Amino acid sequence: MGICPRCGSWVDEGDVCRSCGGVREVEYGGYDEYDEGDEEVYDDPYVDLEAIRYSADEKLESALFETRANHNLKEAMRLVNSAIDEIGSYSELNDLKQWALSLKSEIKGDMEDVAADKRYEGILKRKGRDKLVHMCRYDRTFNSNDLVFRLVKEKSGFINVCYGDMKIGYVSENGGHEICYSSVSELTNLPKVSYAKYFCRYPGRYNYVPDSGWVILELLDDYSPRKYWTEIKKEIKLNIDDDLLKKRETEARKKVRQLITINQHSKKDLITIVGTSFQKQVQFKEGMKLKLVKEPDNSYDKDAIAVYVGSDKVGYVANSKETNFSKSSMASELKNLPKISYARYLTDYFDYHIAKLKWE
Repeated sequence: MGICPRCGSWVDEGDVCRSCGGVREVEYGGYDEYDEGDEEVYDDPYVDLEAIRYSADEKLESALFETRANHNLKEAMRLVNSAIDEIGSYSELNDLKQWALSLKSEIKGDMEDVAADKRYEGILKRKGRDKLVHMCRYDRTFNSNDLVFRLVKEKSGFINVCYGDMKIGYVSENGGHEICYSSVSELTNLPKVSYAKYFCRYPGRYNYVPDSGWVILELLDDYSPRKYWTEIKKEIKLNIDDDLLKKRETEARKKVRQLITINQHSKKDLITIVGTSFQKQVQFKEGMKLKLVKEPDNSYDKDAIAVYVGSDKVGYVANSKETNFSKSSMASELKNLPKISYARYLTDYFDYHIAKLKWE
């Protein structure tokens, strides 16, 4: 006979405790009923690893169901922790332990997402659903922090979101978030052409792709481009108290200032510098002098223009729509540029490095 260390009940050798279901080590000991003397006879500790595996596996399967089907994260975490305790430090069960730890990490991440969802819902509610819409099918080549977008309504009621003349998304239905923002079907009084600005990027519990989709726009009632850009230049004090939203708005305003700087120059005077990660690394600074050298013998691109800082090659002038910023010229458009010319570094804009040509 043995004694269960969990509840103290007697357990037959090789069996699982029928009182508490304990499947951990069971100490066997006591008096040998066949021994006429009073000498204690103790057996070696016994562990039924298969029973532990079966029990822990069932708990992990239940935790998986609670996480992905019922979305009961608290219960899922309880089950996983119980399974991890049960598995203990048995090396024979390392595969099960790794699964348990991985599942625990997933549940913890889901819990953080739920908390973020609630926090953002609070932000959106304070702003007011009548002021907000959700833009989906967002083209990530245009960053939402550019702030101002043009909304163009079609006869069907469908509303395109445009950046300049390019359609980059559309206003969606609220998809169950009716407390947070308006649906496109509710915007019947919106004029044919209206404007909205970037408000925040709502994380969304099921938004698995980083920086995708969940872009929230704020409708602008009285908008004129000149008035709005003037206000941005004056650095209007933020009225939002939430630290997270403040951070996003601060980042957005920084990008607006950079875009204003770019917009002060003609497209023909600007270039985009690419390929910096493949060349000598340099910390670009505003006003930095750059030397441009045409490479007509370049085997990859006969229009290639190399960019130098001093004697170090640091990149090339962009020469494709995929790599060039839309407000700057591509290398193939600079036919009149001499073999050797110069430029000044202007600003960075997201992943773009923008420089201004010196034609003199």
